[in-house]
Order: sequence, then C-alpha cells, then structure tokens
Amino acid sequence: MKIEIFGALSHWFIGGINYTNLLLRSRDIHYCICCMQTDWKAITKPEDLRLMMKYAKIGRLVVAVCTVFMQSSILMYCTGKAVTKETIIIGNQTKIIRMLPCAVYKNLIPVHTSPTYEIVLTTQFLSGIIVNSSAIGAIGIGAVFAAHACGQLTILMTSINEFVNGPKDQKNNDGFNNMGEIIEGHLKVL
Repeated sequence: MKIEIFGALSHWFIGGINYTNLLLRSRDIHYCICCMQTDWKAITKPEDLRLMMKYAKIGRLVVAVCTVFMQSSILMYCTGKAVTKETIIIGNQTKIIRMLPCAVYKNLIPVHTSPTYEIVLTTQFLSGIIVNSSAIGAIGIGAVFAAHACGQLTILMTSINEFVNGPKDQKNNDGFNNMGEIIEGHLKVL
C-alpha cells in the first residue's frame, strides 16, 4: 500500500516539477517557436516545403500518440482504483471500503463517507489529468522541436548535395554565397 502511495505521489510531484520547468523556460520556448515561424516563412522551394510538412506530421503524430497513451493510462489507473473495493472484517462486522487512486487522505479526513469520497475522487481524477497535461506539453514541445530540427537538417543536406554536385561554373560565380548560406543555416539549426 505504501509503495502504491509513493508511486502516485511521485507522479504528481514530478508533474509539478515539469509544469514549473515549463513556466521557467517559457521565454526560451517562445524564442524557439519564433525561430520555427521564421524558418517556415523562409521556405521558397516546393521540395523543402514537402520535407518540412513531412517532419511536422511526424512531430504531430508523436504528440498525438503520447497524449492518447498518457491520458488513457492515468484515466484507466484512476478508474481501476476507484472501482476496486476492499473488504475489512472486524469481529462480526464486515466493512466495504472504496479505494482512491492516491489514498493519502485516509487518516486526515473521512473519505469513505458518501459526499467526501466523490469530491476527493473527482479532485484526484482532475489533478491526474492536469499533471499529465504538463508532462505531455513538455514531451510534445520537445517532439515538435526535434522534428523541426530534423526537417531543417534534411533541407541543409539537400542544399549541400546540390552545392557539391552542381555545375562547376555556377560554383565559381556564387559558390561563396551558397556556402555561406549553408553554414549560416547549419549554425541556426544547431
């Protein structure tokens, strides 16, 4: 029982840390989002647009799978614990106790009475969803940024291949400009 309580409490505690970290890094996140917007506006070739769309779809897919998996897991855990009942036999009396996802309130307030149990259970359901939402937000932001960086690096690789395999007379005319643009793009992605 104590291990179950520790698991649930650590989940809520780490979720609070995730949320705090998102709040503290909000300026950095905003800066990265602005850079992504700039990258999307700078795309001129249709091939580059297709590549960026491909990686954006991959990022969205990762976020969607993560969201469905994490939210359904917390809802199933909370529902499973709420449906579970524990039977306690004391002398000639049998007492059926409904379980909570995180039973830390047992000694503090009478959670086995009717309105209190429902209020505490609803609060724990909502807090589980909120905690998971902050974790999903952090994972989602990371996945979208990583997918965007992969798209930008793929575009840079295409530019490098075009520069290396292009005609020699074109390299002599504007080779330094193209190479400079490639290097600037690479530094920006990093």
